[in-house]
Amino acid sequence: MVLTSTPGAARLEPLLHGRPGKYVLPIGSEERALDFAHGFRILRQKFEVERMLIVGGAEVATALLEARLVDEIFLTQSARLLGGAERKTIFEGNGFTPEGAPTARLMTAKIGVRDEQTLFLRYRLT
Repeated sequence: MVLTSTPGAARLEPLLHGRPGKYVLPIGSEERALDFAHGFRILRQKFEVERMLIVGGAEVATALLEARLVDEIFLTQSARLLGGAERKTIFEGNGFTPEGAPTARLMTAKIGVRDEQTLFLRYRLT
């Protein structure tokens, strides 16, 4: 399932034509202006989705947090340190005021099995 804009759906639908179980759901008329709450309602009503894992970049994560549509956050931290003005962070956009910032409680912290330098963190938003 891909949630995207109307122009994005027009580009993707021909690629998925004839592929059963593959869906494109347009949830906004413009790129970067998606109505995730509307899309999630459709997923629940039409596809009976109760839980989902969202894979997206910083803009998607920020949009979902701003819309208060996130229950949990899974973060993977490795020993590779990157940064700088041109590097994207976990979240984008204007950010949150101290009063409006989402808060979270650490649920689990696991060390990688094959790579002991990787940490897997799971938070529940409160």
